[in-house]
Amino acid sequence: MKNFKFRYKKSNEKEPIVLFDGYDWKITLREVLFSIFLFGILMLFGTFISGCIKSYTHNKNLIYRQAAQIKNNPDEFKWALETDIGNAFVEGELNAINHVTHPKLGINVASYRAVYQHYNMHTRLVTRTRTDSKGKSHTYTTTETYWSWDTYKRENDNVKKVEFSGVEFDYNKFDLDNFYKNKEVDNGYRDRILFDYIPTNVNGSFFCEIKDKNINKKITLHNISLEKLYEHYTTSYFNTIFWVCWVIVSIILMFVFYVHENYWLEN
Repeated sequence: MKNFKFRYKKSNEKEPIVLFDGYDWKITLREVLFSIFLFGILMLFGTFISGCIKSYTHNKNLIYRQAAQIKNNPDEFKWALETDIGNAFVEGELNAINHVTHPKLGINVASYRAVYQHYNMHTRLVTRTRTDSKGKSHTYTTTETYWSWDTYKRENDNVKKVEFSGVEFDYNKFDLDNFYKNKEVDNGYRDRILFDYIPTNVNGSFFCEIKDKNINKKITLHNISLEKLYEHYTTSYFNTIFWVCWVIVSIILMFVFYVHENYWLEN
């Protein structure tokens, strides 16, 4: 015969204090008190992780915070090149030495890319479905006509030399994709030319390492001020994203804790 164990309620045991009772879900006073303690532990652990993130971000951004800042000062930029100043944020004016042009573009530019397109008619086979008078579906193939702009030719040209803040460089030393402007020109019946071009004069900023009296890497010139570029390099949202995710995870854990039947707290 099987032995059965029964749990008898002791005379000094008290019924748990229920703060919420509904939808087959109870929340007791002890659960609330323990959840506050648990949430505090999670926030304390989150603070520790956040501190590690801040330390990592600070060390990573130290190279930018210690960099020199040269703003629209040709003499200071030349001095920086001569003295191997190291890391620097630089803002200045870039001017094309000479210019290039295209008969259809009509203006002098530092660089252009021309894409020739013609508006052509095409046909293609398409499969469709129709329903007859009896409600039955039938699949059939038909020829469809459509139009599209098709590229048939490309051209490009650029100057050989540019001057940035009083110092001459090869044009290919700079990545100027941030400065391209667009223009569409009619080139005849159903024909057009799409131009991407860079003006002969632009103003921008970049971060670089000045070493051996030169800037060894290709320079990406940004179409923003030095202050905004510095802010872009030194601002990190990783810690904010961490806290948003951590709080959401903590709230989910609290919800799971409340849903679970925590009898061990009441014993």
